[in-house]
Amino acid sequence: MSIAVPVFGLVTIILSQLTARDGDPREFMRNCLDVLREFHWHHYDYDSVLAVRQVLEDTYYNPNPEASNAQRFYESILMSPGIKIYPDMLKFIEETPEDEKAPERSRYPHELSDEFRSQFRALGRLIEGNGPRILVNGAKTHVFPRRVLVPNWVNLTILYATNLLYTLSRLIVMALALASLRSMPDQFCN
Repeated sequence: MSIAVPVFGLVTIILSQLTARDGDPREFMRNCLDVLREFHWHHYDYDSVLAVRQVLEDTYYNPNPEASNAQRFYESILMSPGIKIYPDMLKFIEETPEDEKAPERSRYPHELSDEFRSQFRALGRLIEGNGPRILVNGAKTHVFPRRVLVPNWVNLTILYATNLLYTLSRLIVMALALASLRSMPDQFCN
């Protein structure tokens, strides 16, 4: 156990780095552009939001999605120095109308799918650096949205269990070594 358990624990670290697509990156970018087109009319810094929208449009309409300037970090677009619009965009997306006579601005975000909203919230967590490093580094246009294959709680459970098993196995080995001292021949005791 003291040999096999650490190897099993290390394999789970590798498994925690495996990711899969969680939607279409182009569709996510298109939804972001749709939100930005409406959002820039309601934000206090019209020019900054328009600049962010232009950068995202240039990226979206790039004919070669594999080009270096076609894969940009969402953080550099939505949270660039001086233009931190992600928090305001999230508030705009999460907005709820108070009644049926709410202004058009309040009704617009409700046309967005729940999937896009959850992906946008996940993007915010990754922009803040909360999440597996592989996802934080993969929060790029033409790549995001992604998710880890093995949930975090599974990885933590396996790591804690293997640590516990390894500690117990090492303690048992030490107890056996000390117990074997009782049956030493008399010639070594003198």
